Order: sequence, then structure tokens, then C-alpha cells
Amino acid sequence: MKIGYLTQWFQPEPNPRGLSLAKELQNRGHIVKVLTGFPNYPYGKLYPGYKLALKKRENLEGVSVLRVFLYPSHDKSKIKRAINYITFSISAAIFGIKEFRDCDVIIAYQDPLSYILPVFVFKYIFRKRVVIDVQDIWPEALYATGMLKNNLSYKALEWICTFNYNLADAIAVISNGFKERLVRRGIKPEKISVIYNWCLDEEVFLNAKETDDLPGEDKAIFEKNSDKELVLVFAGNIGKAQGLSSLIEAFDSLKSYPIKLVIIGDGVERQSLIEYAQKINANNVFFIDRKPVGEVWKYLIKADALVVHLKKDAGLINTIPSKTQTYMAVGKPILMMQNGDAARLINDAGCGIVGEPENIEDIKKTIKIFMGLDETERKTMGINARSYYTAHLSSSIGIRNFETLFRLIH
Repeated sequence: MKIGYLTQWFQPEPNPRGLSLAKELQNRGHIVKVLTGFPNYPYGKLYPGYKLALKKRENLEGVSVLRVFLYPSHDKSKIKRAINYITFSISAAIFGIKEFRDCDVIIAYQDPLSYILPVFVFKYIFRKRVVIDVQDIWPEALYATGMLKNNLSYKALEWICTFNYNLADAIAVISNGFKERLVRRGIKPEKISVIYNWCLDEEVFLNAKETDDLPGEDKAIFEKNSDKELVLVFAGNIGKAQGLSSLIEAFDSLKSYPIKLVIIGDGVERQSLIEYAQKINANNVFFIDRKPVGEVWKYLIKADALVVHLKKDAGLINTIPSKTQTYMAVGKPILMMQNGDAARLINDAGCGIVGEPENIEDIKKTIKIFMGLDETERKTMGINARSYYTAHLSSSIGIRNFETLFRLIH
């Protein structure tokens, strides 16, 4: 089968499916063509080695990738972000006509407004089968991140996004909660399949072993003052949706305990959070720059527990942050500050403790419960995490589900 993969974000940008999906589909005998933009997320600046052009073809680990023009942006400006989406939309529609002309199925990763024009063109003009791979429900996700506040705009975008969902022959979502929400918006339930994200560089994380191979200053951050001290790590995008000021405030109030928080990553809120931590003198909170996927395991494996925190928002309650699967694959206990599908996943796996997001007292309570566990209990959580991941969330399971979906609509 010839498969087109439409995605505004692709490696070296973070993408929970991305290159691993394309490579594995090819390993199973399919031909995959990727149409994407020039890499600029999450910084809004082109990655080293790339220059903006109308288009550029490259080969990534055996996968054909066509990069097309877009306006690089990922800052707080709504206008610049809109231009980013619009320019990719136009480029994808124009260059996708030729690139995907012989494809049997097209996967549209994510569902921002930038996909509506190309998906419409591919679906109704060239009669292609289209699968939309939903990672966030729009426009709820925009509202949760503060990018959308006007009710009239919200309603208009909701109608447009629902129209886009209806364009698809099939929809893949990352949680049961997402499926329920789309059904409430009028999407036929038989059209929607739950396909969980898996961990990038899966084998690396599943086989991760403790190492001291860290840069000197980073290594110093992980050093413990006593055998009782615990190091908790948050790794990933640092944006408004993560609501990390609550996490920092909770750790600040626990300065008298032998525990510290390490925040690894980048995003629009990183600098303001650094300044906030300095302002309140949260000297048990440390920041480390974003690390490539191939290196971040060295940091995660040194943690005593890994932390997920999302804002308490209806638009986020059904999402499962992709870091969750990475945390589980590396085999560490997880402190999940979220109330929805991600929390249920942790409880089902028996691999961590769930707390209330943006509730300082409950976050502190969750951390203290973890501190009160003995080494055997913590180790069991880590074992459960990796075992559950292997049995239910691995790439082999997810890609097999995609193949089933393709056969159903082809």
C-alpha cells in the first residue's frame, strides 16, 4: 500500500508517531511519503542545517520526506501562529497534489486548521482516502493554551474543525475520552478508532540502564546530598497547557524535605517559570535545556519518579501527554497530576500516584505519599509501568491497529 503522511511537524521536531510510524510501515512492506514543513517547533526558529525554501526533499532513515514552505513561528503572537498555519496549509495543498497523486491512503497527523485545505483537496478533488490522527481536540486545545478566548471565534472554529473531522474516512484518537467527545460533536462512532501513542526510540527506552554519561553541570544537578533524597523529573514542552507554576510552588513549600524537581525542556513559558522560581527562591527546582530524544533517556533513568502536570481544563482532561508513554517505557514511577484519561491509565497500570492538577496542597500530598513508599514499592511501580507499556502501548500494537484501519477504508 502507498501511504501519504501529511504532518506540519516531523523529526527532528518532536512528533509522538512521526518517523517511527513511517519507518515501521515501510518495514512492513508499505511505501510511505511524508509531506511536512521546515522544522521550527518548539522554538519558532529553523533547526540548524535547514534554510527556508519553497520545497526541499530529503531522506530520513530510508523515508522520503518533502519539506514545504511555511512561516516559522511558535511564540505567543496569535497572528504569527496563524500565519504559520496558513502558509503550511497553502504549501501542503499545492505540493501535495503531485506528491500524493499515487497514494492509496493519506494520514493527516493532528488536526489544526492548516490541514483543512489540503485534506479537502485530497479527499474531494483527487478522491483519496484520508485518516486524521487526532492528538488534541480543536478548538478546545487552543482555548486551554490561551490562544483562543473569544466565544464567537470558538464557535466558528468548532464548526470548521467538526467539518474537517467529517471529511475524513476514518479518525484515530489517543484516548477513549477523545472518542466520546467527537461522538458528542456528531462524528459517527464507527468512524473513530482509539490508537494510543507509543514511545519514540522505543528500544532505547525499554532497555535504558543507569548511566553517569551526563554533562558536568547536569550531572551535578542529579547528585544527591543523602541516600534519602529523591529527584523528580518533568521532561517535555513547557507551555501554558502544562501549568508548571503550580508544580514549582508545591516544591518550593517542600524545601525542608530531601526532594528536588528537575524540569527538562523548552517552550514559551520556560523563561517566565525560571524567573518565577528565582522570585520565590525555589532553590530545590532546577532547569535543564531541552535534550534530543536520543539523549533524554539518560536523564529520565536517573530520576526516582517522573512527573506529568497539565492545567485543570476541560479541553485537556481527555488527553494523554505523549511523555506518559515515554515515562512508562523507561520503567519509572509516575506522579500524574491530571484527572482524566491519563490518570486512569496510570491507575490501570499500577505504576504511579495520581494527584489534582493546580492544587498546591494536593500536589504536596501526592509527593509526600510517594516519599513515604519504600524502595520495593517504588521499584514495583517502575516494573508495572514498563510491563503495561509493552503489553498495551507498544509501537507494534499501534502500527498493527493503523494497518487494520487502512484495510477497512481502502
